[in-house]
Amino acid sequence: MRLWIASLVSCVACTPAPATPIAQDANALVREMASHYHGLQTYADRGKVTVTVTSAGTTQTESHEFATAYVRAARARFTFDQSGSEPFELWTDRTHAYVKAKSLDHIVDFETHLDTALGALAEASHGVTRRALWNLEHEPQLHGALAIATSDAATWHLTGNDEELFIDRRSLLLARVIEHHHFAPTPSRPVAADLTVTIDYTPVADPKLAELAQPALNLPIETMFPTAWLGIMPDGETSRIAQVVAGGPAEKAGLQPGDEITAIDGVPISTSKQVVQTSHAMKPNQTAKVEVKRNGVTVPLTVVAAPRPNVDQMQANMVGRAAPPLEVPPIAGGPSLTLARDGVTVLDFWATWCGPCTILSPHLEDLAKRFPSVHVIGISDEDKDTVGAFLVTHKMTYPIALDTDNKATRAYFVQGLPSVFVIDKAGVIRYATVGVPEFKELDAAIVKALN
Repeated sequence: MRLWIASLVSCVACTPAPATPIAQDANALVREMASHYHGLQTYADRGKVTVTVTSAGTTQTESHEFATAYVRAARARFTFDQSGSEPFELWTDRTHAYVKAKSLDHIVDFETHLDTALGALAEASHGVTRRALWNLEHEPQLHGALAIATSDAATWHLTGNDEELFIDRRSLLLARVIEHHHFAPTPSRPVAADLTVTIDYTPVADPKLAELAQPALNLPIETMFPTAWLGIMPDGETSRIAQVVAGGPAEKAGLQPGDEITAIDGVPISTSKQVVQTSHAMKPNQTAKVEVKRNGVTVPLTVVAAPRPNVDQMQANMVGRAAPPLEVPPIAGGPSLTLARDGVTVLDFWATWCGPCTILSPHLEDLAKRFPSVHVIGISDEDKDTVGAFLVTHKMTYPIALDTDNKATRAYFVQGLPSVFVIDKAGVIRYATVGVPEFKELDAAIVKALN
């Protein structure tokens, strides 16, 4: 992992120990811990999160490393290393909070909304962001009542129904968190499973941190809260348009996939980053003169930016239009999965960390059995090992595909999970929704698409 915390010239032993809590009960300890977090001017940690799944006598374990550096009211940085691949990164200077991840081909700018950025990474990092950074500015998030268990000389050990906390006696910072989850058998998942998440910290209170330089923002930056949009998606590198949003300003202006944007309002454009930054800087109803190169010919067009719709609106606009082409590799191997030519296709964009997704998957399992001509495809942008471990304890017999390059995710404008699409025999989207759908509504859409 890239260790970007430099010059930690202080250490726990060099930091004056906080006063020992007078009341030796769990609630008092948690209050004291929160007070100490809130009193720190700087903080750093390095640690590991370990996820263990036990089911049917088989245990699978994976571990990830993380690191945090925090300067109160100034800046913070957090990285979460996914088994040696490019880590998730969160960096903030309190005016902007940027998030970069392997699964993205851009950097998300959450502006001043650090809480939203923390929430966006909480599931991907198994809640480490909620623990490591959240405690510095918020009350600790605890689940259920805690009691003091047998403790050693180094830590207080607090236990609850599904959570254990180990609080360092000297620093009054978290040394370890253990979360226990039990999944009882269900008709679609007949084998019980136990999930344990262990987070180990090596915290440093009030270290002397070297300057935290802003990371290289060498990918297109997409603000989480743009006021306007043009309805185009560049290819991630060049200014070539990979997709035009149905019903969006670009489509109305005549822009097409494959067009290469060469200038916007007379300013030369050559990269995806420039396309994104320029469009996000526009205001609703602002007019832009766009030049594109199409089949070697320069074509002048006029685009009027529109207020950016929410995800529901964007996906709703896809209903009644041709579905984007689909080609995703199945986790089981073999030819890529595509839209069915002989029946209805149901696409379910999901993730292993998405709780609501596990509510939907048993119903999709039932749909696949009730309607043989309905082709259900589950699509995840996670890696093969993560999805494979999940499928050990979750029965999903319909095809599961991997979208690690996010081409399908971008094509269907997926920004919330689960996202479900029903596509008829002619390849037209007849139903789209974000979140767990009303099952009767989903079933009715499928029946209608079949007829």
